[in-house]
Parts: sequence; C-alpha cells; structure tokens
Amino acid sequence: MASPLQDQVTSLASARAALDTDPSSAPDWQAAEVAARTIADSLRGSDAALKDQLGESSLPTSLAGLLNTASSTAGEAGIPSSTDAKGAVYEVLRVGANVCSDHDPNRQSLLDSGAVASVLALLNAYWQRISTTDSSHLPLEDLRLIKTCIGVLLNASLSYEPVRTTLISSKAPLTILKLSSTLYPPGGWADGDAEEWKWRSGLSNWAWHAISSFKRDDAEEDGPTTQNQAKQPAVFDAEALPSLISSLREFIPKVPPQEPKAFYPKTSQDLVRADLEVLNHVSMELESLALDSQSVRRQLASSDVMPILLDFVEKSGPPAYWQSFSTPKERQSWDKKVGLCKAAVIKAVVEVAGEKDSLAILWDDKATGSPGGEFVKRMVDWIKETKLDSEDARDDLVICATLSLGNMARDESHSTPLLTPPYSLLPHLLPLLEPKVDLKVKHGCTGLLKHLAQSPQNKALLGAAGTIEALAASGIWRRESDIAEIVQINAIGVAKHLSYLNATNALRLTAPIPNDPENDSPLDLILDLAQRSDELTVQSEGTRVLVNVVKGLFALQQAGLNGLQSAAPEGAKKPIAPPEESPVDEDKRKEAIARLLTLDTTEALCEMLARSGRYPILLNEAVVSLTLLSTQPPALPLVLQSLLTTLPYRITESGQAVAPPSGTNGQALTSRNSSPLDMIVAILRNLTKVYPLGLIANACTLLGTLGKDTSEDAEKIRQATKPALEALVPKAMEVDGEAVGPKAKNIVEVAAKKTLEAWSAKP
Repeated sequence: MASPLQDQVTSLASARAALDTDPSSAPDWQAAEVAARTIADSLRGSDAALKDQLGESSLPTSLAGLLNTASSTAGEAGIPSSTDAKGAVYEVLRVGANVCSDHDPNRQSLLDSGAVASVLALLNAYWQRISTTDSSHLPLEDLRLIKTCIGVLLNASLSYEPVRTTLISSKAPLTILKLSSTLYPPGGWADGDAEEWKWRSGLSNWAWHAISSFKRDDAEEDGPTTQNQAKQPAVFDAEALPSLISSLREFIPKVPPQEPKAFYPKTSQDLVRADLEVLNHVSMELESLALDSQSVRRQLASSDVMPILLDFVEKSGPPAYWQSFSTPKERQSWDKKVGLCKAAVIKAVVEVAGEKDSLAILWDDKATGSPGGEFVKRMVDWIKETKLDSEDARDDLVICATLSLGNMARDESHSTPLLTPPYSLLPHLLPLLEPKVDLKVKHGCTGLLKHLAQSPQNKALLGAAGTIEALAASGIWRRESDIAEIVQINAIGVAKHLSYLNATNALRLTAPIPNDPENDSPLDLILDLAQRSDELTVQSEGTRVLVNVVKGLFALQQAGLNGLQSAAPEGAKKPIAPPEESPVDEDKRKEAIARLLTLDTTEALCEMLARSGRYPILLNEAVVSLTLLSTQPPALPLVLQSLLTTLPYRITESGQAVAPPSGTNGQALTSRNSSPLDMIVAILRNLTKVYPLGLIANACTLLGTLGKDTSEDAEKIRQATKPALEALVPKAMEVDGEAVGPKAKNIVEVAAKKTLEAWSAKP
C-alpha cells in the first residue's frame, strides 16, 4: 500500500478514536470525510492487491466504528444529525462499497467487523423516519446517504452467500423495497424537482439491482444441487405486498389527469424509463410471489388488493402526459412494456384463482344478484364485453377471465352458476373457439370448458349448445394446430368429460362433421391426433374419449353388461351419473356403433392396452371397451387381429418417466410388452401383485368373449392365455403381498372358470 494511502487509513482510524470520545466534534468529522474520500477515490479501479491490503488493515473496523458513532451518539433515532457527520458517513459508505466490489475476502471483513450490520441499521432508521413523515421533503443529502447504503449492501452481497444470507434473514430486501417504493413512486416526478428526482430514480435503480442480487440463481451455482443443500430463505413474503401494490396504483389513470412540470425532454424520458423499470420489477415480483407463496395468494385475493390488480390489468397504460415529450415509436415501445407487465399480473391473478384457500375469498357464497360476488362478475363481464373482432380488442382480459374462472370452476358448485342466469356464459364462450381466434384465447376458453364439462349437471347443456361441434369446427384437433398441444389436450378433456356416462354426447362425437371432405367425425379427429402425437397424455386421453363413447353407446352404466368390474381402488369415490336425458334414438345409436366397428377403433384401444402397463385404470378401460365391441360380430375379428399385432416402439416403450394421465391417481406399473396380448397375459399372471382383481376378472371376461370364435386368431389367443387362466382357478391369490378374502378371490375364479368353460363349449 502506498504510504500516502496508508496515512489516510491511519487518519481515518484516528478520527474514529477521537469521535468515540467526542461524537459532536466537527473537525474530526471533517478529517474523517477527507480521509475517506481519498481512500474511496483510490478504489475506483480494480486493483485487487490494493483491496487485499486495505481489507487486512484497520479500515473495516474504522468504517464500522464511524457508522455506529454517526447513527448513535452523534445521531437522532439512528440517523446522523449534523451536516459534518452526514458528509463523513457518505464518504465512509463510498469506501465500503468500493473496497468490497468484486472482492470476497473484503466482503467477509465488512461482515465480520459489523459494517454490514451498521449500514442496514442506518437504512432501517431511515425507514422508521420516512414511514411516519412526508417523504417528499427529504433533503438531498439524506437521499444520497440512503442510495449509497444500498450500494454498499449490493456490492457486499453480490454472488457472496454469507452476506446475502445474513441480509435476507435480517429482512434487508424488504427494508430496501419499502424505501424505494416510498421514495420513488412512479410518476411522482411529474410534480417535483428534476434534480431531486434524478437522485430518487438512481436510488430506485440501485434498490432493484440489490433486490435482484439477493435471489440466488441455482443454475449459476457450481456443481449440481444436492438434497442436503440449504434452501435459501424467501426474499419476500406477504409483508412486501403493500409496497409492490403501491407502485401499480401509479399506472392506473387518475381523475383528473395528472399534469407534469416542464422538464427537459431528456430528463423526462430518463424518468419514464425509470418508471417502466420499476413497473417491470414489481409486476414480475408479484407473479413470482403468487407462484411461490400461499400466504401471498391469500392476501392478493383480499377485497382491498384484488380490485387494484384488476384495475391495473383493465385500465393501466402509459400516462397521457408522456405523449408531450415522446415520439410515436417511443409510445409504441412503452405500450408494449406496460402490456408485458399486465401479462405478469394476469398470471398472478390466475394463480390466486387456483388457490384453494383464496377461492373461498374470491367466490362469495353469500353474494346476492351476482353469484360468486364482485370478482366473478368482473371476470364474466370481461368475457361478455370484449369484442375480439374490434381493432382495440382486449384479448388479455378474456385470457385472464377464462383462465381464472377455469380454476374456480374446478369446484362443481361454482361451475353451474356460470352457465345459468344471470351469467349464462356459454353463448359467449363458443365464439372464442372460432378458427380466427388467437390460440392464447382458445387456451383459456378450452380450459374453462374442460372444468365446466366435469359437472354432471352441465353435460347436457354444453352438449345441446353445440360445444362438441364448435370444437371440431375450430380446427384445434387438426394437424395445423399441433403447435398448441396444451390447447389440444384441453379440448380432448372437454370431449372426454362430456361423453362420460352420456349417450347423447357420445352420439355427437360420432356424427360426421358437416361438409367435411373426409366425412370425419369429431371422434375421428381426436383419434387421428392421438395417433400422430408423441405425447403420452395426448395418446391416452384421446383414446379415453373413445372409451367413453363406447361405454356411452353401449349404455354400460345402466346394464352392467357382462358383469364387467371396476378397476378403481376399494373405497374410491363413485362417479355421479348426469341427470337423465331424453332416450337416445335406437337407430341413431346403432348407426353410431356401426361407425365404431373399424380397425382404427380396435387398434387404438389395443395400443392403449399395450402402452398402459403402469396405469391399471387405463388398462381396465381398454379391456372393458374391447369386450363391449367384441359383442358385435363385425368387430370380433378386428379385435382379435389388433390384439395379436406387434406395436411400434413408440407405443410399447412405456418405461419412460412421464406424468400419469388424468384420473389415474399415479397408479403406475412398468411394462415393455411387445403386443396387447402380452399385456393381457401379464394382467392374468399379476406377478407383481398390484393389478386390481376387477381388472383381472375383466380380462378373463374379454378372453371368454373372444375365445368363442373359431378362427385361427382366436386359437392363437386361447393358446397364449390358457396356462395363465388355468393358474387362476386353484390358487389362492394375493394382492400387494396379502392373501385376498374368499369373496374377492371368487370374482377372479368365477370369471376364469366361465372363460374356460366357454372355450370348452364352443362349437
């Protein structure tokens, strides 16, 4: 270290010692200011050796001591009171910020000496004062001190875990956020002094840089994250919401409109950029908190916060007075940036609407006139009042409303009121499926329809309104929409729920699409999509629509056809049948069944059987549907052929780690069978003791139906499955390692015996 600089370090230590004795000594504060300024200026470069020497000297201790003296014995309520003390503290803070910049050992020295704690204490003291006084009259010298304190904490914590963790646990990010949001409310400069607001905007900029630095990016950490790695404490919780929400308010138009002072255009444009930067940080923070924190979601749902979020989404925009110092290109850019911020807030709103605890707040069961209360009414109004074909159409409002209501409609008690007066929403939803409508809008609409369709009370209404026909006409299931897989999955879900235990909707799915060149039905489109998709969810859910159609047309729920069993776990909730509709025309039902008796149908079900070894419920659906189809003479040879077909690797490779299709409750079993028949044998053998007895009994029933045939294919199936069937009769069976009771055992034994007897009795 050069001798003159060492002299300044010594001078700073001497001033600190003198001030410990007499904290009000102006000459000593002035001496400290001069010494600190010299040291801070010398540290502007990146001389690591100099930083090493200063960090090992008395400097860190002197910095901490001077800050403590200035904020305690020489201050009022933790804040330096004299001009001399403030001048010295400012330079001391500059030294602290510069000496630890890109230097981990000095960051640790500042932490160990207590300098970091002293800086945070000073910020907390300022917040205590500002929170109880008018912050608009804060002197520039205080703004300068607050900004530089933030700079110290930013440099000390940047990518350095010990300081970062200490500051987060001490709620430093919250203190910085409160100060920043209070001292720089966006748009506040329109009625202020230009020089002062330059300092305030700079303070805000540093504050958000510091807040961002507190968030560890695990992707940037060296090495893989381990299970034992300490979880970083949350930077913010619900306490941060008032400060974040206050910044949103500034972008909601005021009445009367705000008029700015006459600043230089360059100054005004700089402040506009600062406003937009704050808005961007705030909106992204709200989105992140809504995703991560249950307590935040509950508070966002409250009646004093949610209306502000919705007002921001609906009404906010760049203030009108910005036009006086901007070009059309700049205004277009500002509109786009505000739009991105609205999108983030919309994501937060949608997430809140999907929170179970928040749902009890957002849906007011006691509301009269408007079921669900103000939030629900406003979402419905956004859907009804938005004209998507207008030049200034607000797609974002429709997206927010459909996604939010879709989350709320998961509760059956909430879905029916949306379709009945006074809302009667359905006529306003189906136009959102038209081919020209943006896919993001269709995503929200299909998601809402999918949840509405789950209620037994809604199936007839949705079907009669033309929902299935509208989905088919939208092009969602056609190849050109394959880029929007989530929309296709939603639309498949609508068809699946509408056709469940509903013969009328099953007929609608099998009816030819008007003017379709291939004479395809909606079900044909779904099965084509399932066949060409590589996504397991699309494959399985698409085929489940076929399963529901088969069951619906065969009226399985009334007849209990062939004694087929359920594969649901014992005690599982039983499905609720929808209200009775008018009887299905028998000729139309037979015509629809005839359309199903094709090789495409049986192959789809057999593919589902072969690829679903990990999902007993899907296995049972495939087995039951094949059994029902096998009762029709034209379908019997097709089922036999499909069962014996070796399937492509894409279908039979089911050992991949994929999420179970909906409704399977995660019951997964590994399988790599090469044909559907191999899966039937695996079910009968049940070597892992995890297949439900109802599924095994149903497999026996399917074989009994098929084995009556005299064809060569039927004989192959009999030969392949007979040993496994015979093994079921004399043995006491086990499931999950435990012997089953006589009654349960009898279900399988009876089914196996009936099948073997039927084979013996065949002509």
